[in-house]
Amino acid sequence: MGLNANLAKFLFKKKIDITEFCGGESHFIELREPNIAEFKEIGKLQNIGNGSDLEKTLGAAETFNNQLNTLIVNHDFYEDADTSKKLSSKEVAALVESKLDLTIFIIGEYMTALPLVSKTG
Repeated sequence: MGLNANLAKFLFKKKIDITEFCGGESHFIELREPNIAEFKEIGKLQNIGNGSDLEKTLGAAETFNNQLNTLIVNHDFYEDADTSKKLSSKEVAALVESKLDLTIFIIGEYMTALPLVSKTG
């Protein structure tokens, strides 16, 4: 078995249902575990910004969206209803980035699911 196949078995993945943000159409995206460099950036989400909550939220969304394209491993978005050609990860990331509420929802779901993030309460 090759390196990629072995690595895929060990990577954490989080499937996130985003139906509520898609006008009732059933949709999901699946994100993989970040590598060390990505985690260093994503880990800043908890400490980003020195201003108001809005500034922190926008800063977190921007940081996350900069990584999102490379984290998407699966989704169910297609070019149109008559084709089986999936949108690229970059196109799905752009769709997510266009909706702040969707971005914040995905950040919350993803960050609470990551194995290395402290689950203190």
